[in-house]
Amino acid sequence: MDKATHSDLTKGMVISLGLVCVAYAFAALPSETLSAGFVLVLVFSMVVGPRMSLTLPRSRFAISFSDAAVFLTFLLYGGPAAILVAALESLANCLHLKAKDFYFGRWMVPTNVAINTISFTFTYIIWLNIPKTSFNTAQAGSTQHLFTSLGSLAIIHFVASSLLFSIFAWLKDRLNPWTTIVQNCFASSMTQIVGAGLAGLVYKIINFGDLVTGVIAFFAVSVAYLSYRRSIAEVKEAMQQAESAEREKAQAERELRIEAEKYVYEIAVALEKEESANEALRKSEKDLQHAALYDSLTGLPNR
Repeated sequence: MDKATHSDLTKGMVISLGLVCVAYAFAALPSETLSAGFVLVLVFSMVVGPRMSLTLPRSRFAISFSDAAVFLTFLLYGGPAAILVAALESLANCLHLKAKDFYFGRWMVPTNVAINTISFTFTYIIWLNIPKTSFNTAQAGSTQHLFTSLGSLAIIHFVASSLLFSIFAWLKDRLNPWTTIVQNCFASSMTQIVGAGLAGLVYKIINFGDLVTGVIAFFAVSVAYLSYRRSIAEVKEAMQQAESAEREKAQAERELRIEAEKYVYEIAVALEKEESANEALRKSEKDLQHAALYDSLTGLPNR
């Protein structure tokens, strides 16, 4: 089996398992979940979330509001609804990146969607089977409940997604699982933790049931978001200016080097011409001397 066929087979297995997880979520989804609030969260995670991610320059860390939407869905509507939101927001993210000319390999868009769906499905199943203790039996909506629930979910989701991605990379390209986790997965843990924190904040605001409090909180979060986004834009602009200056410096040095090489070449050509002229002069002198000392007809020395 060649490498391309093996890769396609691995992706097919992952996509098939992802479809099974989506079918499980649909089967376990309560009918009352399909409400206006759920549709609003779904639209936000698919349309707004992918366009609001904040990524630090030259970093894999990003504040993803889509992740926050998945965790918020879990708190408000349960695990099956969160699995569906995870699948759809992952699809929306991939399509958004593809529209920006981000390269995806063969079958990688459905594979990425399947990996995210499977990882959150495993997270939900593990969550259901955690032994009942005080940390997950606290009063729903309390600070203890939110902190322990969301923190546990973020950690379990990170472990599940990291293991799943490392196994996929090993099956597909025979990459070392631990190296894959260290190089590609640890950075995503902060994304999940920040997303869980945002979900807890929004859940608390919703539970307050106070319009004024919600408006003030929304305004404060919006100002913080816009300020942070502007700061990141300024950092990116400064980095682009520095990179542009470095490129211009490198281009100037390259042009100077080309000019120097051209000058050296011209000197070499001039020296070669001078050497040819000297050689011709020496030959001319030798011929003149021979003509003066030897007879041109017989070639015998003159008396």
